[in-house]
Amino acid sequence: MSAKSILEMGTEELRNLNPKSIKTLLTKEELLHIVDVTDSFIMLPDPSDGYPKYHIKLKSGLCSNGFINLKLLLSEFPNLRRLFADQMIRKLISLFDGEYRPPDWVAGIPEAATELGRDVASLLGVEYLELKKDNSGRIVLEDRDAKLLLPGEDILIVEDLCTRGTGVSEAIREILSRRSDVNILNNILYVFNRGSLRSISVNWIGEFRIIALADIKISEYNPGTECPYCSNGSVPIPPKKPLENWLLLKEMIDNLV
Repeated sequence: MSAKSILEMGTEELRNLNPKSIKTLLTKEELLHIVDVTDSFIMLPDPSDGYPKYHIKLKSGLCSNGFINLKLLLSEFPNLRRLFADQMIRKLISLFDGEYRPPDWVAGIPEAATELGRDVASLLGVEYLELKKDNSGRIVLEDRDAKLLLPGEDILIVEDLCTRGTGVSEAIREILSRRSDVNILNNILYVFNRGSLRSISVNWIGEFRIIALADIKISEYNPGTECPYCSNGSVPIPPKKPLENWLLLKEMIDNLV
């Protein structure tokens, strides 16, 4: 399938796309087309006189002018999730000059990358390591899987979107706190890297390289006077929860265009 074919596809064509039909790595342009056409991407116009009315508040508390809602895409388009999983594996293997040796386990960061991680594990033919969030929102390793791990086994971590690497850092600390005798591979797979990071530093553990299908620059601001949107009267809101916020932002963007 040619690059032009992907770029010409609408929502229903992408919904029916067979992941196995894509034999090469997708370009950044193609990946952005996919998230745009599936209504999973928001990029705000420059602020002026109170417009846009709302802007994005990240989990970190920072404000932003854009957001990629991969959790929504990965749940509503399972074929595209499998496509991204295949693309991540292709990207990873391309980094090795010699024969690639798969990990023993794959772990997806909950909640957005849980099923993505399962797909990567399935395609590699390896076990999936179950990570979940407890009632407080903390990432925890399932007891059953912690007991199944063997000393010296390799674990590959998969995440959907990299901003600051907070979720990955938490997952690495959790896994190694439960099983210090396993090895976390230093290549972390992402669909998009939306920040300027090239690696994630986990205190007392080490550096982990970010391997993303595409890098996209989305700005972040301290809230208040340092944020051009706040300064112009725009209200920051979380983009994913509740779902109504995402729909509100999408409707606002459509009306501004």
